[in-house]
Amino acid sequence: MPTAWYAARAGKVLSIERDAEWFAEVSSRLTNLKNAELRLRASREAYLAIEDDRQFDLIMIDGAWRDDCAQLATQHLAPGGVIYCDNTDKQSGTSGDLTEARRLLIAFAEERNLPWTEITDFAPTQFFVERALWIGPNPPG
Repeated sequence: MPTAWYAARAGKVLSIERDAEWFAEVSSRLTNLKNAELRLRASREAYLAIEDDRQFDLIMIDGAWRDDCAQLATQHLAPGGVIYCDNTDKQSGTSGDLTEARRLLIAFAEERNLPWTEITDFAPTQFFVERALWIGPNPPG
């Protein structure tokens, strides 16, 4: 579970979930981690509501409405920060338009002369590979 993993290693973590059942599961694992803020936001409008001045060192896009999240991420990335968008090789669906998310993020990186790379690796607990997009310095691997 990425939220708990990051909260154990980061100064502060904000995770936004839209599924109440998953929210409850994640919440139960964060009880001892006081630096993690978990928000349940079921509607698109609420899910995408981030304070205008908030900036993040790492933005992970791995949930709903990824094309909208990609656009939002470009507005909230701190200088020197990283955007990671998972499953960029998938087609549109419940996660939003992944092709558009990939296009938006690459355009953002190129406009700002930021390094970007695509990562292909095995998905946890799966027997197939998936692609992700890394925008920013120091890509893994």
